[in-house]
Amino acid sequence: MKKTILRNSLFTLVCSALILSSNAHAEMANITVFGSSSPHFSKNYHSPAYQFGKILGQQKKTLIYNGSIYGLMGDVYQGATDAKTEIITISMPEVYDEQCPQNHPCRQNNTLLADTVQECQRRLYENADMIVILPGGVETLDEVTGYIIAVGTGEQEKKPVVFLNINHYWDNLRYQLDEMKRQKELGDEDMDFISFTDKPRNVLSEATKLQKQIEKNESATSKKKITLPTEKGTLTIHY
Repeated sequence: MKKTILRNSLFTLVCSALILSSNAHAEMANITVFGSSSPHFSKNYHSPAYQFGKILGQQKKTLIYNGSIYGLMGDVYQGATDAKTEIITISMPEVYDEQCPQNHPCRQNNTLLADTVQECQRRLYENADMIVILPGGVETLDEVTGYIIAVGTGEQEKKPVVFLNINHYWDNLRYQLDEMKRQKELGDEDMDFISFTDKPRNVLSEATKLQKQIEKNESATSKKKITLPTEKGTLTIHY
C-alpha cells in the first residue's frame, strides 16, 4: 500500500478521498477506534482487542485510529494488519513519532497529521461511520465525551458509538449514564446512539441497530429542527 502523509491545507480533501475511494458504497465501512496505548493493561484485555481488529479486516472495514502500535490500540492495529484491511492514521506529529517508530510497518499506513488535539479529534469523528471505544484512561474519556458533547451541540453528526466492554471495564460508566438518564440529565435522544457489548463479534451488529434507531428518531423529528452554519461547522436546533 502506498504511504501518504499529509498536513493542514490538503487535510480535509485528501482524507475524504482516501476513505471514500477505499470503501465506496460500503455500509458503515469506516471505523474510528479510541482506546489505550498504554502497555499496562492485563493480558486478558489484549486478545479481545486483537480479535476486533481481525474482525474489521474480515468484514472489509477501514480502521481509522491514532497510529499507535502499543497497548490495546496496537492490538487492534495488529489484528487489522494481519487481516490485511485498510488502515488510516490520524494523529499529531509528536504523537505519531512516539507511537509509530521509524522503520516500523505502521509507517506504511496512509497518515494524516493535524496540528492540535482538537483538530485531530474532529477529523477522527468526522471521517468515521461509527466509533468504537476500547478500555482506556482519561484521554479516552475525553475523546468519547468530546464527541457526545459535539453531537449535543450540533457540531458533529450523530453516529453509532459502541463501547467494547472488555472484562466489564466500562460498567461503572454505563451505570453512571443510566443514572443521569433517571435523573433527567440525559434524555432518550442523548443516548440513542450509544451501546455497550463485551463481545468483539457483536460490535458491528450493535452499531447497525444503533444506526437504525438514529435514523428512526431523526425521521420522527425531521420537521422540528433547523441547521445553521457556524465557524466550526453547523449547529442543529431542535424546536
